[in-house]
Amino acid sequence: MAWNEDSGTVSRAFDDWKWSDRENRAFLRLSDQWSTEAYQQTWQQAGKSLAERFDPDRHYGDEHVDMFHDAVDGLWPNDYAWITDASVIKNAVTAFEVYLEKALHEVLGSTLTIDGQQHTVRLAAPPKFESPGGRRWSRPTESSEPRSRSTT
Repeated sequence: MAWNEDSGTVSRAFDDWKWSDRENRAFLRLSDQWSTEAYQQTWQQAGKSLAERFDPDRHYGDEHVDMFHDAVDGLWPNDYAWITDASVIKNAVTAFEVYLEKALHEVLGSTLTIDGQQHTVRLAAPPKFESPGGRRWSRPTESSEPRSRSTT
């Protein structure tokens, strides 16, 4: 099968990864949109609260900054954006690792013919290896290891 993303001819693993990538992008876009609106509303509310009770003899005029800080528990917009970006990057890396593993599983067990001999694609894994996709790998036993090709 030839790889052609535009025509939809790709592996199932790639299709799953593309879906995850789309979700990550939507999450980032919507989080930015919603947090921007919420932060603006909170900032305006803090300013309005100060304006309603402002007394030039008692207030300096910038108390709304502290009110905003308290309302968002100290999580300012740039900090929120940084945490959101970091979580999206982490999720994207994990999704890509899972994609690679799924792609590997699509290939494992496939039979290749080289010089007239058939070979099965196998993978040796470290003991007790656990993947980000949740699969447990075990070392191949002697009987499951591929046979070496004779050179005669």
